Amino acid sequence: MTNTTNEGLVFTPLYEELFYNTRYKGLSAEAKLLYSFYYKRYKLSAHVYSMGNTMYADKNGIFIVFSNEEATELLGYSNRKITNLKNELINFGLIKTKRCGLYHLKIYVQPIQTDDDNNSDNDNSSYKDDSNLDNTKRENSNNTKAEKDNANKQNMRNSKIYNKYIYTRDTKETKQEKIKINKNSSNTFEKQALESLKNKVSPILSLNAFGRISVLAQGQYEKAKWLVDTIFKAKSQIESRLLSSDRWLYSQEGNAAIRFETNNFLARGVESALLQITEIIYRQHEEIENIKGFIYVYLRKFMSSAVKKYLTQNFELSEDTIIELNELVNFKKPVQSIG
Repeated sequence: MTNTTNEGLVFTPLYEELFYNTRYKGLSAEAKLLYSFYYKRYKLSAHVYSMGNTMYADKNGIFIVFSNEEATELLGYSNRKITNLKNELINFGLIKTKRCGLYHLKIYVQPIQTDDDNNSDNDNSSYKDDSNLDNTKRENSNNTKAEKDNANKQNMRNSKIYNKYIYTRDTKETKQEKIKINKNSSNTFEKQALESLKNKVSPILSLNAFGRISVLAQGQYEKAKWLVDTIFKAKSQIESRLLSSDRWLYSQEGNAAIRFETNNFLARGVESALLQITEIIYRQHEEIENIKGFIYVYLRKFMSSAVKKYLTQNFELSEDTIIELNELVNFKKPVQSIG
């Protein structure tokens, strides 16, 4: 899984087996790098599955959603290059893919085969579609009783983390409702409320973004609603800053830059920010003094960068205009409130 340095910097490990195992001789270094990012995302999906959330698991196993556009922005390669690298990984049995809708693929990340695996009868080519999920279960259940105990402790720990730091102030009405409604009815209502919230924001936020909201909120409506409100609150602050200048207030470019529908950098920035927030909170929750403040500032930073990127990459701006733009949408508050 992704590692973090003492300075809070996140890095992704490269798996040496891909370089030393003769099985992967001929696999390009770029494909090995892409696999490392896929595997990082897979570990997060596996963790979500272990917590009882099946959003990133189906009958074929645990999968990830990692678009070509996200990979091109991350690695600096062309879309065609990413497609070729994915085909390399498919040919070497390191990933399997399945079409999901019109634009996205479900990517099933396969385990790296070691030399011991090569000498066994279980060759990678014999993997069934559901081996991804079964393999994850086997890896996490060498000792069944210990695994269950650890899972229960992990669930309790994560529950305490979120309950302690996020959304701790319930209204009187909310508390009264919790007393009146029994647990079964509450779970049903909560699922319906989440579905309703998803439908409301779906014209603006992508399903992938809402999926990450749901994971970060641990499937709880109040937390998901707070996250949605926080996204639009952060966006509204950037919008107010940008449109305080007549240069952008009366321009089509300025108004397009602050809309999810027209600024693709903005939509993808929210998705990336939510994913990184989830991982940082999971790994560094004890060091973050104010998680709610951290989430807000992190989202605002990503969206601010997306607005600047949209304007500077799509339009020819003078040096003075760029300076003004930076002054308008830059925020002095640090991204992380970590003690």
